[in-house]
Amino acid sequence: MKTKYEVFKKFPEFKAEVEKLIGQSIKILRYENGGEYTSKELVAFWKYGGIKGELIFPYNPQHNGEA
Repeated sequence: MKTKYEVFKKFPEFKAEVEKLIGQSIKILRYENGGEYTSKELVAFWKYGGIKGELIFPYNPQHNGEA
């Protein structure tokens, strides 16, 4: 992707591929506050699909399971 605004267009493809690969639906998506995942359209898509968005802080090992 060339810009962070393309995330909304690509996320449904990513979601379908990941869910097919693991055989389960995505329930939580952790993201940094870089702006890619904060669009109103994407948040509405998550809400409709039952996905909870969790904002994490970059370079914080407590959020990535390495604490």
